[in-house]
Amino acid sequence: MRKLLNATKVAVESFLGVQAEEKVLVIVDEYTRKIGYALWEQSKALGAEAILMEIIPRKVNREEPPFPVAEAMKQVDVIFAPTSYQRKKYENSHYS
Repeated sequence: MRKLLNATKVAVESFLGVQAEEKVLVIVDEYTRKIGYALWEQSKALGAEAILMEIIPRKVNREEPPFPVAEAMKQVDVIFAPTSYQRKKYENSHYS
């Protein structure tokens, strides 16, 4: 879990440079809850308005999210979407 927290801290702070007061949306599914929750926690710790939404796993890569999620995406500054199709990269990693 420590490695996951360190990795998400780098993603939130260094890669995307999340700032306090920014609106951050984290979209997860049942297979990516741990990753998404860690991204949400790191964003919240920086003072961002962090929002966590869970969707049903997508059937194919690049499948559009449900309409309410797509609408929420238009209202935020930063989006993290570690969804299950992408999850295949992580199945054999030390992050799962």
